[in-house]
Amino acid sequence: MSLPSPFLNWVRHRGVSVMDAFGTEDVALDAEDAIEAAQLLADTGVAVLGGDVFFRTAQGFELAYANWCSNPRPGENAAAYAARSIRETCDYIRDFPIRPDRTAIFALVVSEVF
Repeated sequence: MSLPSPFLNWVRHRGVSVMDAFGTEDVALDAEDAIEAAQLLADTGVAVLGGDVFFRTAQGFELAYANWCSNPRPGENAAAYAARSIRETCDYIRDFPIRPDRTAIFALVVSEVF
């Protein structure tokens, strides 16, 4: 899979690895940066399949036990699905509850769609 370099560069420079906390290769972004990353995928043929939410606290990272997904709809073409998946991702992140004692960070799962 070939992801757009602006997206990859954004995630590389703005994301935080959760490998030490959870043993996964996920890179998570704060809400503002995750929305920007998703929007960098517009018109690229890459969809946000969904993602996972983690919390960053003073003690480290915690599982938020929250996630989202966007699946293609019957008859939906790839471009429409990709665009909708980005909108749904941005909406989910904007609507995620803010907690004063922890910061939500978001790991995006992306894929080219055909």
